[in-house]
Amino acid sequence: MKVLNNSLQKSAFTLAEVLVTLGIIGVVSAMTLPTLTKNHQRKVYVTQLHKVYNEFQQVTESAIAERNAINLREAGVSGYQDLDRLLKNHMKIIKTCNPGGGGAMDSCVGGSGTKNLSNASAPYSTGTTCHVTASGAGICYYSVAFASTGDFLTYVTFDTNGKSGPNILGRDVFVLGLFNDGSLGAYTDITCGKDDEACESDKAEAESKADLARCQAANSSLMGADAAACFKVLQDNGWEMNY
Repeated sequence: MKVLNNSLQKSAFTLAEVLVTLGIIGVVSAMTLPTLTKNHQRKVYVTQLHKVYNEFQQVTESAIAERNAINLREAGVSGYQDLDRLLKNHMKIIKTCNPGGGGAMDSCVGGSGTKNLSNASAPYSTGTTCHVTASGAGICYYSVAFASTGDFLTYVTFDTNGKSGPNILGRDVFVLGLFNDGSLGAYTDITCGKDDEACESDKAEAESKADLARCQAANSSLMGADAAACFKVLQDNGWEMNY
């Protein structure tokens, strides 16, 4: 019995060893937890964007199918009023801010409090229409920027959690291009084709950095090419928010 007790005593940890181990675990946790938290929040942002993106995409595709059309213009969507009717007929809209811009959007989305990644103001243009869906997302578009010809129709802004923070372009706020075939995608230069295919060959690291710089500095309007660069960065990274 004495031999067994001696064996147990030799294999046990001392209080000092336990405290040192816990201290090391605490230090490692303190170092890694902020990174893990940030990565988790980035995934939340992308998930929220994916949800409203898919909901909007289903609406436009349904509009084309219901009219037996081949594109949105043939389905009767040729202006922002038509887009208004389309969303109200196919989505549960609980609130509308129309028309507006800046502070007029505050009761629907981030509005005048929306910032870019550099913490500068990124205002909603005057004439912007915003709808709040039952899931709490804000869907906005510029009433005077609906193209009458070509593949590109207009810019659409998604504030994926509406009035809730952080209301930052490139985090929970994204600007996308709406195209005549009903699809959504990156559209960062009005002289380029869909997804900038007419302007670029192989994607270069320098261009990716330039897109991110445009996104970070966008502050003139949430309906312009610079603001749309945020979604382009996300799309080019395979829907991974690594910035």
